[in-house]
Amino acid sequence: MSIHPIEVEKVRVREFPLRWLAAGALLFLTVGAWLVLGEGGADYVVGQQVLAHCRDTYLLGKIKRGRNSGYEVKFGPDTRPIACTPYLWKADYLSAYQPSDEYPYKDLRLHPGDRITLAVKVEKRPLPLKVEILDLTADGFVRLRPVDGDPLARGFFDKHIGSNFIRIDRYPLYRRS
Repeated sequence: MSIHPIEVEKVRVREFPLRWLAAGALLFLTVGAWLVLGEGGADYVVGQQVLAHCRDTYLLGKIKRGRNSGYEVKFGPDTRPIACTPYLWKADYLSAYQPSDEYPYKDLRLHPGDRITLAVKVEKRPLPLKVEILDLTADGFVRLRPVDGDPLARGFFDKHIGSNFIRIDRYPLYRRS
């Protein structure tokens, strides 16, 4: 019995360029750092006042506790209605509360105490609602109190906005009163 030697064909393996490996590692580290550090871009501390974005309204509250998955926000008794589940809020839905004495809006300078008339759309028609500005932020959020206007507009305001903040440009202004 004779043993036949097996011939092995030599195949040249192409080397993977080291520069591609370095570029891949750099990309991996960059994306990882962005995912870990870049969530929301804002850190809030316990006790800080924030506005929580909820269905086109902004609820004023204080940070109660920070967790891995979001922030617990405590809302005051005058924050009504709360239309969203008020448990954990991602940083993307929070903004720092920065009260202001003046806010430039188009050709107006708005101040707390000013009265303006909004066009509130109810049942596809704009209805006038005269409101007083109670509070104002540097970012253009306002807390309003209805003074006079169409009963349907007032009912809509009480049901959907209440004592919460809205963006000043959410409803068109009729005129300054």
